Amino acid sequence: MKEYRSYMDNVSVDRVLHEKIMNRLRSRSRPKRAVSSRLVATLACAMLALMIVWALPHLLGLELINFMNSGASRQGGAPLSTAAPSEALFFNRAEQAPSVAAKKYIPGYFTKELAPKEMPKLFGGTWLTINQKYAVSAVAGFSGQGNLDEVAITCQNKVTGHLIKIQMAKGLVPVDFLYPDDPKPSDINGTLVTAGYWSDSSDGRDTLYYASFLLGETGYYIELSGKEEAKQELTELVNLIVTGGPVDLSQIKPDSISKGSEDELTLSQARADLDFGIYVPVNAPGYSFQSARRIKSENRNELRLGYVSNTGYLEWTICRKTADDMARIVDINKPETYDLALYPIPRAESVPENLQRIVDDPIFKAEELTLAAVKARAYSVNDAGDAATGYLMRFGVLYGNIVVKVDAKGAQPEDIFNMLRALRNTS
Repeated sequence: MKEYRSYMDNVSVDRVLHEKIMNRLRSRSRPKRAVSSRLVATLACAMLALMIVWALPHLLGLELINFMNSGASRQGGAPLSTAAPSEALFFNRAEQAPSVAAKKYIPGYFTKELAPKEMPKLFGGTWLTINQKYAVSAVAGFSGQGNLDEVAITCQNKVTGHLIKIQMAKGLVPVDFLYPDDPKPSDINGTLVTAGYWSDSSDGRDTLYYASFLLGETGYYIELSGKEEAKQELTELVNLIVTGGPVDLSQIKPDSISKGSEDELTLSQARADLDFGIYVPVNAPGYSFQSARRIKSENRNELRLGYVSNTGYLEWTICRKTADDMARIVDINKPETYDLALYPIPRAESVPENLQRIVDDPIFKAEELTLAAVKARAYSVNDAGDAATGYLMRFGVLYGNIVVKVDAKGAQPEDIFNMLRALRNTS
């Protein structure tokens, strides 16, 4: 009781409230003294409650609110503040741009573009949030026996247009890093994440930010190029993926497994192939030959060559034209079917729906191909190795009944055009 009196002695109300209460008491007539006494008691109780409500937050400060918040969280209820800020990533400085290690040869390797209904299998409970923010596409790679090897995901921010690339695999994704000191990992909700950045101020390109971690049995490598704010976007995505928990990649399965053969060839053997050898490039400026594969199956009959450079790759695929290829042959006089300059990123929103397949991967007739057309297919997303040393390109060229498909990073349009022009006399 002593503590209560001491507390009440220190409670005060402002002058306006005090005058209102006193005026109310003075206005009562003297003949009704007994009634006034009861009223005074009632008003006193009301005043006490009012003072306690007003005084407690000021006396106790935010500690009470924080206590109530933490209590609600511990009991499973919703906290007063539902904001959940992302745990910060520490970005280590890399001395050179990180690069995914060279992919080992996998007999019968084939890919499958994942359907929208399969996306939740990659992101679990966080898919709805990611789908609201990003336009997502994914391609899964399988061995000849149908075992999943990797999943390559592209997330394009629907507001900023930023392109985030994610690679998932069973176990750690092999990536080469070079740091001046031992890298410092970040603890994101119990998951160790190695994050870093690489930039070259001499060419004005955006900084490359990346993160690598293992969640359950699934490995992730995520990269994003941009200004300083890109760090926050990458941080938020890493937090989102980690919060979603491990996913089971065994749920990603091929639609079918084709029976056939796949042979690894030397460059000389590839040039000697009876069906496609004359469409092998005489030279590939800036690139070194890496591999050649001759694939024959129920659904595929092709010769695929792979080249690498310090800044990218070149995949050169030779096959017979199919009905799908015929549907993507463009008229050089209709740039709306192939000119990427007409469609700003994100192209999922800027390209008309009826043109999306053809704009994504057009096929030119060899006799109509020009350097301007090749340049119309070259674009940069400010990734390390694009604008300064080459571009991204994807398209095909039809030589009679043969299609040569080009998928390149770090290439120059003039070099690709000259390689393709040299094949005109072979058809």
